[in-house]
Amino acid sequence: MELKNRFSVLSTQNEDTGIEESWKTIKNVYIEIREKILGFRENRQKGWISEEAWKEIETRKLAKENVNRNKTRQEKISARTLY
Repeated sequence: MELKNRFSVLSTQNEDTGIEESWKTIKNVYIEIREKILGFRENRQKGWISEEAWKEIETRKLAKENVNRNKTRQEKISARTLY
């Protein structure tokens, strides 16, 4: 309805205006109505990996290093169970 009212103003506009000026006016009317009716879209991005997941990744990484660092079979077996 509001868009229709705005275009009625454009139809009563002078015919002497150029095509570019008319296009800018029409484009601005669409943009104003869109912002008024629809509003702005909020960009809500969530973190890809949470802090808890990063902590878990770090502990697994350290456990894997511990498995690779151990020399004896018994130490490797006990480290693998923790991993």
